[in-house]
Amino acid sequence: MATSAMLVGALTGCTSESSPRKVPDGLPDKNRDRYVLPLDRYSMQQVDVPSIARELVVKRCLLDKGWPWAASAATLGATTGPSYSSIGKRIFTLPLAEKYGYGTSDLLDLPVAVLQNEHEDYQRNLHVSPRAEPDMELCWSEANEVVGIPKGDRDFSLVEGLTNDAYKKASERKEVIAATEQWRSCLAPVGVPDLEKSPEDMPPDSLESDEPAIDPPATFGGDVPTSEERRVAVADAKSRESSGYARAIYQAEWDEQVTALGENADALDRYDKQMQKMNRKALTVIAEYAPRAE
Repeated sequence: MATSAMLVGALTGCTSESSPRKVPDGLPDKNRDRYVLPLDRYSMQQVDVPSIARELVVKRCLLDKGWPWAASAATLGATTGPSYSSIGKRIFTLPLAEKYGYGTSDLLDLPVAVLQNEHEDYQRNLHVSPRAEPDMELCWSEANEVVGIPKGDRDFSLVEGLTNDAYKKASERKEVIAATEQWRSCLAPVGVPDLEKSPEDMPPDSLESDEPAIDPPATFGGDVPTSEERRVAVADAKSRESSGYARAIYQAEWDEQVTALGENADALDRYDKQMQKMNRKALTVIAEYAPRAE
């Protein structure tokens, strides 16, 4: 729900305030800078422990059969970079706009050398001989069994549906719509010819660079914006704050996820217990397989 101050700010000027809300017991602490939301714990994490364990099992299995396979536990314990939430949701704040424009940091907050090695391992695995396919299928099946991953992999469809539905409902709330309109008014003087209708659709086509004919090599260390991109991105980030949009959409999405969590508590609790059990098993697998796999 919108506070009266938020509605007034959204309708009459480029400033807004909202009263603090009490976080119900059992929910994570709110953190808009990291875009923490109630359903995050039930979602696929960017640093996925079972996936790391599975790769290590596949590596040992394929090496034993005479095929090369690169895998490590280098990303275990890593956090996402400042431009991403733990589940990979894009974050856009003033400090990030000042540094990256509409670009992003690296997905994981790890040294560039580690990210480069992980990327090179991934590329090498793409070029394993087609003759290895039968053994690869056997090794992936074995890895799933060792780690405890169910046949067909884990099903995130419930939480993905709840998350998408919560965002849709949040974006349709009157306080979010009002703040969106005020955001456009605040950003209009910046002079963007094709200003989008919603902050979520930024940047506009006029700021998008042409796609290269051939994919460029992967680079790490974060995107480097042009001066024009940075100028517009910074103004955009300031307008999202001053119009109340950034606060309104986060609060609305939080509220909708809390509702979804309450309505699906039993199913999500069962799923959470299964995931915690799988994560514990995966950690034991990593401890067993990583030394020999490194």
